Amino acid sequence: MRILALVEANSITGPAKNLIEFCVAGRSLRAPLGPLDVTLATFRRPGQPATDDFLEALKARGIPCEIILQRKAYSSVIGPLRQLVDRLKPDLVQTHSVKSNFWFALSGLPRRLPWVAYHHGYTKPTKTQEFYNLLDRFSLRKARALITVTPAFVEELKAAGVAANRIDVVANSIRTDWASADQLKVAALRDRFVAASAAEAGDARVVLAVGRLSKEKAHADAIEAIALLKDLSIQMVLVGDGPEREALIALARNKGVALTMAGQISDVAPYFAAADVFVLPSHSEGSPNVLLEAMAAGLPVVATAVGGVPDTVTDGEQALLVPAAQPQAMADAIRRLLTDGDLALRLGTSARERAAAQFSPEARVRRIAEIYGRVTMGQPLV
Repeated sequence: MRILALVEANSITGPAKNLIEFCVAGRSLRAPLGPLDVTLATFRRPGQPATDDFLEALKARGIPCEIILQRKAYSSVIGPLRQLVDRLKPDLVQTHSVKSNFWFALSGLPRRLPWVAYHHGYTKPTKTQEFYNLLDRFSLRKARALITVTPAFVEELKAAGVAANRIDVVANSIRTDWASADQLKVAALRDRFVAASAAEAGDARVVLAVGRLSKEKAHADAIEAIALLKDLSIQMVLVGDGPEREALIALARNKGVALTMAGQISDVAPYFAAADVFVLPSHSEGSPNVLLEAMAAGLPVVATAVGGVPDTVTDGEQALLVPAAQPQAMADAIRRLLTDGDLALRLGTSARERAAAQFSPEARVRRIAEIYGRVTMGQPLV
């Protein structure tokens, strides 16, 4: 099956990681489901760099990529998109995120080709983003099928007008070898965090959070939780960037929390290996890739029970789950993992085993290929 995948990406986000793994795993998928021959297409404007982390990652994995040039941020790409489809002649098109969904919906191509749209969940940081989300709901109603990352989003999509028999759920994936990291780099990171904490090496504990620094990710709640653990020597590490960066730095300073802002990091595996606990404090989530990464690393997790998180881990078995927006509950869970080594080891081991058994790229690509087979045959998903 020849597939054209449209995506907006210039960095290695969670959806980008899963798309790359889908392309790689699809090549090796055996008949009758495979192999899948996937070509990516992404958008760039004049003046943007000739390459970036996303394009370099595609090159390293041997994944073909077409560039759709767009004069301005809102310029139509319908003409170039139609030309690309005429040249590649895909059997199916899949789209990711607002721009890809919107332009493909308007192109007239859904009348000619099977179209599967992917829904990764919405953020609402600005009025502009809320408008984009509204456009996306309009676009998704026109797709032949829709894949979302968690059952928690199904009712939301049905309320937006997407027919229930065109929605299916496929969680994100993680490679079993993802967490392998250079041990010298891990040791150097650990030494750096311990030094920043101003604690004795044996006393310092590292609590890690990874993700976009935006309000719905609620890193402020994690800082508030750490501030409640004054009797423990904790260095908090935030990996990522976003509009809340300065506010989080100010909050940590005000609360007396030792905080390392690592910024945007392409290779985050050493950070997971250098940490004692991973915290996911989000107010809303889909199928969070960072949670899968923590699981694959065998890192004990404290997470809020939102979105697809409870579908990924079970409270008390692979993680400790707490209500969103409750720093005290989060602090209590972090304390349990930092003071009960047996519990932390048990949860981390169980999480690693579940990641390998249930969230492999190979299992995900087989599931998607089954869906694509039904879509190309014109069959409902459920």
